[in-house]
Amino acid sequence: MTERGRWAMDRVAKGGGYAGAAILAVLLAAGCATFGGTGSLPPGASTIAIPMFRNETLEPGIEEAATQVLAERFMIDGRLKIAPRDVADLVLSGTITSYDLRSQAYDREDRVFSSSVRIGIAMSLLDAESGDYVFFNRPYTETGTYYEAIQPLGRRQNDVLIRLANRVIDTVMEDW
Repeated sequence: MTERGRWAMDRVAKGGGYAGAAILAVLLAAGCATFGGTGSLPPGASTIAIPMFRNETLEPGIEEAATQVLAERFMIDGRLKIAPRDVADLVLSGTITSYDLRSQAYDREDRVFSSSVRIGIAMSLLDAESGDYVFFNRPYTETGTYYEAIQPLGRRQNDVLIRLANRVIDTVMEDW
């Protein structure tokens, strides 16, 4: 049982009342009492390989940035360790499916005042041992709108990639 699960049980035991007991019973019945478990991961999976993304867009270098950000976010998360493909329990592959940079607003001199970056990816998670896909070509899209004078394009793109990576990690680890 996780720390949160123990906290909930302790809360009920210390007078959380019937409402607390009812909530705990619902959580246990729904299988959510572990909070932050391993979702639909195969049992025993502890390592993941993240090969270079494929790039189906005309944006040069976006595949390298996306691969790096995803690997960094997994390292920060820490629940799965990054490993070479030939020894990893899981292989998470991705494709950049869309990249759209648009001007949103202009100032009086007709210069771009704000813009948006929209990035789409498709992700597949392979159980390396069985050869079965946990999920295949699952799509994700994120958009960020920014003021031109405040954030350079590289940082805007990185912010969107971080949000995409966090969503992918949530799917891999919790599949909510």
